[in-house]
Amino acid sequence: MKRACPIVRKLLQAESLRTTSLFRSSSTGTDQQNQNNDKKKNIINLIYILGGLTGAGMIYSVIRNRKISREKEQALTKYDDTNKTLVEKVKDLQDRQSLAKEEEDSELIKKEELTPNIPNFAQYLIIGGGATAMSAFKTIRAHDATAKVLVISSEAYMPYMRPPLSKDIWYTDDEDLIQKHSFKQWNGKEKSLYFFDNEFYTDVKTLNEQENGGVAIVLGRKVTQLDLKNSVAKLDNGWEISFEKCLIATGGQPKTMKVFQTASNRLKNKITLYRGVSVMFLH
Repeated sequence: MKRACPIVRKLLQAESLRTTSLFRSSSTGTDQQNQNNDKKKNIINLIYILGGLTGAGMIYSVIRNRKISREKEQALTKYDDTNKTLVEKVKDLQDRQSLAKEEEDSELIKKEELTPNIPNFAQYLIIGGGATAMSAFKTIRAHDATAKVLVISSEAYMPYMRPPLSKDIWYTDDEDLIQKHSFKQWNGKEKSLYFFDNEFYTDVKTLNEQENGGVAIVLGRKVTQLDLKNSVAKLDNGWEISFEKCLIATGGQPKTMKVFQTASNRLKNKITLYRGVSVMFLH
């Protein structure tokens, strides 16, 4: 009996091990099957999602193509003038031409709008707009018929003669003549204060484009700096002009007597100095 107990114990242990092994194997197989089932479900869900996206894309494409086709059809119908009268056809044509012209005008940039009011280069630059400047550009043009002369003047008027302002014009009794900025000479002939008519001068913007050259006047500006090393003149508005040759012809400034400089404001208000066209014709 004692000998049989160890044998039975071994048999029970072996059976227990076999049962445990079978249970573990069965459990592992179940887990693997569950994982496979989950993978299949994920793949099926992914297929559904892709199918839904593809279907939505196809529907959008169909709707868009129909919309484009409808717009084309409307456009063709709009310009289909087979059933229109001659008057309607002419009106449509005029409307289309007018629309095309408006679009063309809106896109067109005029060259004059891009051109600065003052050029940035001058073949001949003259600083000053008085008698000396006038004599200078006349002489330059006489020696070089194609010369392009740019004159910078602080005046608001084209170059004019100053002496008649304090002499000849006071002997002119024709008010209309004076208002035209003209006067009578000693021989009775009429003469303008200005050296030349406006037609003599060239437009400042197009000076450098003139094949035959010309003289252009920049009014109301002063040269504040002159860089002789780099041949550049700087104006009071910051604009810079490079040049080949430059002449300073600013002339002189009349002095005011000290007695008037130190006078009271009451006396100064009664004094007028006629030293320019603007002062002369404002009083």
